[in-house]
Amino acid sequence: MVHAIAPARATVRTVFNPFFSVAENIGSCFLVRDLLQAAETILLNGDTLFETAVLRHLLSTPDCPITVTIDRKPTYDADDMKVSLDGTRLTAIGKTLPVGSTHGESIGMLMFRRDGGEMFAAGLEAALRQPDGLGRWYLSVIHTLAQTGVVQARSIEGHAWGEIDYPDDLAAAERLVRAWGNPAIATVAGGN
Repeated sequence: MVHAIAPARATVRTVFNPFFSVAENIGSCFLVRDLLQAAETILLNGDTLFETAVLRHLLSTPDCPITVTIDRKPTYDADDMKVSLDGTRLTAIGKTLPVGSTHGESIGMLMFRRDGGEMFAAGLEAALRQPDGLGRWYLSVIHTLAQTGVVQARSIEGHAWGEIDYPDDLAAAERLVRAWGNPAIATVAGGN
């Protein structure tokens, strides 16, 4: 499915992270920091499922260095990677944002253009030099970069996606994927 919308020059590369047991996802991003510095790169969490319209919507985003794909829902739980916005500019991202300043959640898909990947790679290196660096999520680097005004958000409201964080999420993900293959099956819109 993705092949039908991916540019002809798109490539996929798998990299093993030997440090997965001692580092959060920031370690995985650090290992591919050279790839993230390409002219246009999409970073996708491995547990995120999405219909092709989500990727099309992200690819149509106005040109900016870093774009975080978000969705909105009525309530957010402690495990959601919440976002705060000023219009479409992302001002904060994290699991502990206050309810009053939460405007959506990251779905785990980001796009880097121009020098956005270079900024992110430099931010990864800086974060990993900190005593708590290995225990941080890569989105903590995006939070820091958001303070400089270079991060935008792209809402994919109305498009179907999901993630598999816990065993209970698997049944919902299976329903979601079956619905993409059979429109007669009710779709599950939104994340976990």
